[in-house]
Amino acid sequence: MKHRYQLLLPLLVLAAAIAGTARLHAQTDYSYRGALSRLGVGLGASMGFAVPIGDLNDTLLQGAPGRKIDEAAPGIAFRFGLNVSYPFTRTLRGTFATGLDIRNVGKKLREKDGTGTELDARSYNVQYFYLEPGVSVSAFRLALNIGLPMSGSQPVVPTSDDPAATMDIVSDNLEMMLEPRIGATLVLIDKEDGWLGLTIDAGVPLNKIFKETTPSVPGAYVAGDVPATRILNGHLGLTYQFGIPGTGGF
Repeated sequence: MKHRYQLLLPLLVLAAAIAGTARLHAQTDYSYRGALSRLGVGLGASMGFAVPIGDLNDTLLQGAPGRKIDEAAPGIAFRFGLNVSYPFTRTLRGTFATGLDIRNVGKKLREKDGTGTELDARSYNVQYFYLEPGVSVSAFRLALNIGLPMSGSQPVVPTSDDPAATMDIVSDNLEMMLEPRIGATLVLIDKEDGWLGLTIDAGVPLNKIFKETTPSVPGAYVAGDVPATRILNGHLGLTYQFGIPGTGGF
């Protein structure tokens, strides 16, 4: 129960930040005087936390004497890519983002008898190419993150020659990610040629990292022993978008 509360804390902090951002945005009248009144195309980058739910049971350790069980631990998340937005009205905007979504999940080694844990310096790494259509109403934004798995890596049993040993995770073993996201955008600068915004958002995947059944390849998980891990995440970042002349009109 204590562990669950620890996982909820970052999400509560993020929710409070989103609400505060929305109130601050509402108190400022940008009046669509600049680039916000037109089609915007630019880049965005954000960084934040990754809070996993579920254990990362490693089949490679099954049957080993004194086997330990992998317990998921908080990690970091990073996103970078193309951002596009278009104003349908003064308060309603369509949004689209695409790029690279990287999530590093921490790992704890837990004794099988539950006597103790230790944080492993290594982590699980999963990378997605993401497509994210959405809609923004005033400051708030709702979107669906569609993550196409590209690659990944996971820790394996360390050896004296390679204590930081990891194993690649082939994309065929990873599920396509479907993740509803909620967030907010605070416009910091709105000039004639472009606008700068502070973004804050969070997402909850609907599916697990690994497929229920995986191809017969080294390190693949088998049915019935697939880690039930999903990665809750939150990001804080910036977006800069150029206003395309001759578009929009609000």
